[in-house]
Amino acid sequence: MMKKLLRSKYKEIRRSIIDKEDRDNIIFNRVINNTKVIDADTLLIYVSNEEEVDTINIIKYFINKKKIKNVVINFILKFECSICAQCR
Repeated sequence: MMKKLLRSKYKEIRRSIIDKEDRDNIIFNRVINNTKVIDADTLLIYVSNEEEVDTINIIKYFINKKKIKNVVINFILKFECSICAQCR
């Protein structure tokens, strides 16, 4: 029960973030400029939902950059995923 309450609480906090796009951009820049990520052969990343940090731009960046050999994308089937349309 406690876990359910905590999830609800933090879900509400994430929904209330006003400058989400700015925060997403800050995280995007930190990820693409991280030397461990840059030097990696494989990137494991999830497809985010609208309440989470946006990972779509990170996925697109590394797929288009083609420096990382493998971009492994994980998504949960219960969410509607439009990754193919967004990455083109």
